[in-house]
Amino acid sequence: MPWLRDKWRQLQRDWEQQRFAHAHCFVQQPGLGSAVLLEQLCQLLLCSNSRQRACGSCKSCLLYKAGTHPDYLVIRSEDGKAIGVDSIRRLIVAQQTKAHQSGSKVVRVEDADRMTTEAANALLKTLEEPQPDTYILVAAERPSLLLPTLLSRLQRHQLTSLTEAQIGQWLEQELGRSLSAEEAAQISFYRDQPLTLLNRINQPESNSAATIPSLSEATATLAEAWLGHGPWPSPSKTDVELWLQASEYVLMELIRSTRGVAEPTTAVAQLHEQLKQANWDSETLQRQLQACYALRRQLLEQSGLNHSLLLENLWSAWRAR
Repeated sequence: MPWLRDKWRQLQRDWEQQRFAHAHCFVQQPGLGSAVLLEQLCQLLLCSNSRQRACGSCKSCLLYKAGTHPDYLVIRSEDGKAIGVDSIRRLIVAQQTKAHQSGSKVVRVEDADRMTTEAANALLKTLEEPQPDTYILVAAERPSLLLPTLLSRLQRHQLTSLTEAQIGQWLEQELGRSLSAEEAAQISFYRDQPLTLLNRINQPESNSAATIPSLSEATATLAEAWLGHGPWPSPSKTDVELWLQASEYVLMELIRSTRGVAEPTTAVAQLHEQLKQANWDSETLQRQLQACYALRRQLLEQSGLNHSLLLENLWSAWRAR
């Protein structure tokens, strides 16, 4: 994945020159391979032999590959649930314990934007008292949902999206052939997810059998519904997270388009023009985006809620304007 090279070289250089910060935040971008980058980094930090790339053969590397490294802890959301303070307490204990392999200790917090406020405050306190040779790698799909005080103590990393031409060129290299017209037409929907598009091209039978749309498909459907060109979705318990994510994505695309910092997809561009006529400006869109974030936090921290109904109520506010 050529788009990972610059970020990897930056991380590699900071580690080699002993300028690597003790706490980082990586934006979760699965369609761009952010998890691959994070795996490589964790292995490098734990390797006993090299400061350029994990050797793969020392005891520490072998323990990492086996999933049994005693100085490596991963905390993540289970089944989409909130990450509670007890999980962060495990992190605190881990970083206070002496390294078993006499090297670095690495704690990786996935889905960090799903932490409860209590958990986030506990992590903040931990960052305020860094331990030597201990590295905390936080990954969040929506870093803006993290406490501002927490985010300010993390060195942030985000992968750069590719142009459609770059995606097309990479796909043809991976596939060893030219793209069909239908495949090329899908690129505009997958500008931030080239890996997802490659998988869909390689496994068309599994895509046709899927009942849950991709994020790009959900985003397009939502934009078309808002334009009045199609019905509004009926989210279910199994896909409400997807539709909430698509809602956030549509609003972010509209905000970027309003500010002139990105070229939107066709449906979003049409929606932008329609909303301009209805006097929707960047501030109005930003308020709606904050409402999405508030709903996400509410769904994480409160049980017994009707997720689908709350999301449909959010959409009704869009239609009412």
